[in-house]
Amino acid sequence: MDRVAALKRCRLTETFSPTGLKILAAVAKERAVEAGEVVFSAGDAATGLFVIAEGMVSVRAEAPNGDPVELGRLRVGEPLGALSLLGAKTHLVTVEAAEPTLLVELTAEALKKLLEQKPQAALKLLLAISRDVGARLDTAAPQLRAFAVAQLRSS
Repeated sequence: MDRVAALKRCRLTETFSPTGLKILAAVAKERAVEAGEVVFSAGDAATGLFVIAEGMVSVRAEAPNGDPVELGRLRVGEPLGALSLLGAKTHLVTVEAAEPTLLVELTAEALKKLLEQKPQAALKLLLAISRDVGARLDTAAPQLRAFAVAQLRSS
């Protein structure tokens, strides 16, 4: 697997220079998962960022009645678990390979080492994750507001 090429397709690292991508790729790991294999489950310890290099994953959550609900499918270039690099302790969803999938993984431990050795690359990644989270919250704001109002009215 070409980790540099996989990272380049990810929105979090698309503005990295070739040198920056090589720095990240050097500390990243590769992980292969078979169709039906769980990458991580809701409640599992959040240990790092994954980028889909090949394949596709299904993202699921548990409905209030306990049934699993598919929230969507993510494909090549999509990041998973990015909040773990910002300090999230556990995963909020379950991610399962929908087909044979190759992942690039950047663990929180690798990021700590990167902060010491190549702080510019590490900080650029953390800033990209923060901006991505902010953009997603902006997109979700109407639904979050409606949910909050509904919760207040029902209490």
